[in-house]
Amino acid sequence: MIWCKFPEKRGMKKSALLAIMLFIATQLAFPQGKYEGSFGVTVNEGWGFKFRYGNNLQFGVSQIFYQGSPLLTGIEICGHFAGKQMYGTQKAFYLLAGAGSTIFAKGYSTFEKTVIYPRVGRTINFTGHLGLNLDLGIDFLFDKALTGSLSVFPTGSANFFFRF
Repeated sequence: MIWCKFPEKRGMKKSALLAIMLFIATQLAFPQGKYEGSFGVTVNEGWGFKFRYGNNLQFGVSQIFYQGSPLLTGIEICGHFAGKQMYGTQKAFYLLAGAGSTIFAKGYSTFEKTVIYPRVGRTINFTGHLGLNLDLGIDFLFDKALTGSLSVFPTGSANFFFRF
């Protein structure tokens, strides 16, 4: 008795060819790279690196440093929603939602400090691959060392990026 039927090799070849064609089509349709690496400064936190993937909807990770040591490690989602750019297809304005915590920070226990940071920003492209992200928002800081207190601060960042 046969419980499942495996696809024919010919059908698999067609599926693989279709997947390759779709991949090539998306690369041609979005000539500006989907990978973005950036370096910059953040008010209240320090300097850091970010890496994002996507075009008008981006997912990313960040690492903020303070006095040369890792402070906050975070994840971000960024949605570009309006405005046109001279270079590329990405929209100019974006909403960013991020959360970071003291995961690798020296002198802090894991998750001792956690920050949630919603922001609104603007992308400025200098070329098809280089540009600047500027954003403003609010930091919601949860501090377990201070008996779970919540502090709210204005924040912003400026990050030079390279898209590839």
